[in-house]
Amino acid sequence: MKCAQCGYYNLPGAAVCGRCKSSLTADSGAPVAPPPKPVTPAADYYPPRARDRSLTDNVRLHVRPPEALATRVRSLPRPSMHLLRAAGGSSRLSIQPTLSQSDMLLICFAPLPGCVQWIQKRRRAAIAFFGAFFTLCLGAIATIHSDASTVFIWLIALVVLASIVDACWRAAIVNSTASPEFQRLRAGMLAFQSFCALGLSITSVFIFLAQYFPIYEMRTDLAAPTLLNGDGIIVQSWSDPLHNARRGDVIMVIMDNYYPVTERLIGLPGDRVEYANGGLWVNGRPLRTPELPIAFQPASNPFAVAVPKGEFFIWRAMARPYTEERGGDPMQTTQSYLLVSPEDVRGKVIAVYTPPARRRWLR
Repeated sequence: MKCAQCGYYNLPGAAVCGRCKSSLTADSGAPVAPPPKPVTPAADYYPPRARDRSLTDNVRLHVRPPEALATRVRSLPRPSMHLLRAAGGSSRLSIQPTLSQSDMLLICFAPLPGCVQWIQKRRRAAIAFFGAFFTLCLGAIATIHSDASTVFIWLIALVVLASIVDACWRAAIVNSTASPEFQRLRAGMLAFQSFCALGLSITSVFIFLAQYFPIYEMRTDLAAPTLLNGDGIIVQSWSDPLHNARRGDVIMVIMDNYYPVTERLIGLPGDRVEYANGGLWVNGRPLRTPELPIAFQPASNPFAVAVPKGEFFIWRAMARPYTEERGGDPMQTTQSYLLVSPEDVRGKVIAVYTPPARRRWLR
């Protein structure tokens, strides 16, 4: 017999449908509503994947757990209990949410159109891209006043810094629910990346120091007592001496494109330098002791010199080894001044690093 409600074919003589339990008698013309489905017990609630390796209080829940599980909070382990209390809005647990790296990017680039959606879709790529972008901007600002020979060094440093930023952010974003095999593989990859980044960073630091802070050793005592024979000095290279030089700086000058000498800068372009009464006067003001030449020796006759534009005035006390090496008379140039061009100025002596007893910064 076919049931009028669900269409199920029952055995002949059956009074009740075997599927929907409706009556199969002839007088039951009205449709009979099927009985309600049995209520199954609520399944255990599992929170979504967390960002950290361990379930901590700062994990954000995106799905609210069923209210029926509120009575089972006390019986759950402590991490799950904290998660359920946080999702249920319990006031007994004080949770302080923390911002992740991607959230900080969202806050920084929220005003820009289209950036928020792109960051949300590709968080890791966005973090690496913006880290490299900021590094490139800083490097571009630093290379504005540099000459063409240093641009290649800066590009290498930028690539190294971008790789370091990418490796650091990759190490910071870890999936806590990955398999142990993947975690071991990921740990090995991160260790290899960190090792490569460390080696490249150390190499870039040495290249930077060799380019901008070369090291020299004094071979004479003519600069005593400021610089002695055997002192190791650190020189800060200048790409534009006209803008970087200050009166009183201890500078390194290349004599005839061959011999480097150190002397204190006395006059800048446009200054008027005079020698009278056994002292130097610049623009009508006597020089103080820190501004005097390193090995100052009085000249035989007074003089007055107007420093032309594009040149520096130095006291030529350090020309003695230059003259002795070429077989000349050292006393001929010991008490004379010298005008040097900015192309011959290599930089400023900023520190003495050896021996340790004389290690100090110079003005």
